[in-house]
Amino acid sequence: MAIAKQKSGFDFAMRDGYRLWQKAYYERVLRDEEASAEIIRYILANPVRSGLVAEPAEYPFWGSGVHTRDDLIELIARERHR
Repeated sequence: MAIAKQKSGFDFAMRDGYRLWQKAYYERVLRDEEASAEIIRYILANPVRSGLVAEPAEYPFWGSGVHTRDDLIELIARERHR
């Protein structure tokens, strides 16, 4: 992962003139389903927060090897109704 971040970050900075990746990353151990759901919602909301899309489901570049897109969209919808 470090090499991929280094190469893509360098190429991006040369082309666009600013940093693509933050300097470090934050690692978090997910101990239960509730914590996992919270992090999933956070990640799926990133394209919305950055202004790329209005709704998480509009972003085409996300998915999971464990959950279907429909499962993840349902998870987001449940959170909105809390």
